[in-house]
Amino acid sequence: MSRPLTFVPTKYSLITTPRDALFRGLKPVVDQAGPSANSTSTNWSGAVDMSLGAGDSYVTVSGSWTVPNAYPPDSAKLATGGWKDGTYLCVSWVGIDGWGSADVLQGGTGSECIVSGGTIQSQTAFGWFEWYPYSWTDFSDFSVKPGDSVHCLVCAPDGAGATKGYVFLSNTSTGQYVSAQPTAPGTTKLVGNCAEWIMENPSLGGSEAPFPDYGAEFFYDCQAGTAKNVAKNLSGATLLNLVENPPTTLSTAVAESDTILMTYAGDSGP
Repeated sequence: MSRPLTFVPTKYSLITTPRDALFRGLKPVVDQAGPSANSTSTNWSGAVDMSLGAGDSYVTVSGSWTVPNAYPPDSAKLATGGWKDGTYLCVSWVGIDGWGSADVLQGGTGSECIVSGGTIQSQTAFGWFEWYPYSWTDFSDFSVKPGDSVHCLVCAPDGAGATKGYVFLSNTSTGQYVSAQPTAPGTTKLVGNCAEWIMENPSLGGSEAPFPDYGAEFFYDCQAGTAKNVAKNLSGATLLNLVENPPTTLSTAVAESDTILMTYAGDSGP
């Protein structure tokens, strides 16, 4: 039997290190088979579905994953031993909009590794939500750690033009769940043109954080729904590799099935 869920009264804290959640830099798909044929982004790795019918929009997206543990990558090794100091950070999320639209309604988890004095000081995780371009927000009292299984549902029932959304995040390992009802910032409205399942390299203080070695991550039960009640999944989605300082691939995406997505650090597999 599944563990009963316990609601955690929602407390928020603004994450003060700003993050640019928008997609940046699509490159044409290479005409060859395998992960190397994926499209590329400078900060996203995963899958984006845009296969909408005329006049339709995405209203829900969901997925489950095991929160990865972040480690410094091999590129951070010092010749003298130890690791280069820094905050190594990656975030896993599901969301609506962001590819060809100026907003992103999203929720998920973050995995952080802090290195100081050449040694790992901490490896932690946290839950968060965001309606970009407003800053991302931490679920303050929601406990999550690397290795926990989580499920996230993001929805905007009113579809295109919506200014109110919902984010539900549950830790199925502990039985706790939390929710938020973000409001679109300023004059922002939901476009509803895409749904996504993403491993991201966020930016801290205006520049991208050092990307960790997170091993491999599986997004299970990848589902989305539209205003016209059309059920969607990874079938037909665009896969993305995270590429910085080309040709360095920091994260690769592989569709294992119509509902299971794997991303892994680097380009050679876990």
